[in-house]
Amino acid sequence: MFDWNPDERCQVPILVTNLPAGVPSLVKLTPWKESALKALNDEK
Repeated sequence: MFDWNPDERCQVPILVTNLPAGVPSLVKLTPWKESALKALNDEK
């Protein structure tokens, strides 16, 4: 059988946004954008 497990794990973002349905999300979550979102959420 074919081994479906990847050689290395994918990076999962630390931050989970609570957006309502239909709101567009980021095209690509880069480490810079992840840090910016984290900083914005820490201000609240």
